[in-house]
Amino acid sequence: MTNHPLWKLLGIGLAPLLLVLASCGEPNPLLGHWEYDKEKSGGLAAAGTEIAIGVTGVDRIEFREDKMVSGSKSETVTYEVTEDRVIVTRAGGEGDVYTIVDENTVILDGATGRIAYRRVPPPVAAPAEEATE
Repeated sequence: MTNHPLWKLLGIGLAPLLLVLASCGEPNPLLGHWEYDKEKSGGLAAAGTEIAIGVTGVDRIEFREDKMVSGSKSETVTYEVTEDRVIVTRAGGEGDVYTIVDENTVILDGATGRIAYRRVPPPVAAPAEEATE
């Protein structure tokens, strides 16, 4: 069965993929959708965040491979992953350090307090409206 041509093709196709995966660095636990967690946040930073949420209505943030998206704002970023932290650096050079508490909780600590986020599923896209004739 291992001499079947399909197995050989499958092996040839998987080899480069496995090489790429093996060469990847540490996985980025920050990628995905996150929502502000009022219960785990505190200090002036949290108060400022709550005011901003009240004004903008935006309480979620999404981290993509090369972008950070919040509401309609999208910024190009790079990531540096360490054991329990992810440093997110914007194109302008400013950065934030997110501490990974667990797979569903991250904390952004700053001089004025702590902002916590919990992982949430991606928003469900509204179904496209059917065209009427």
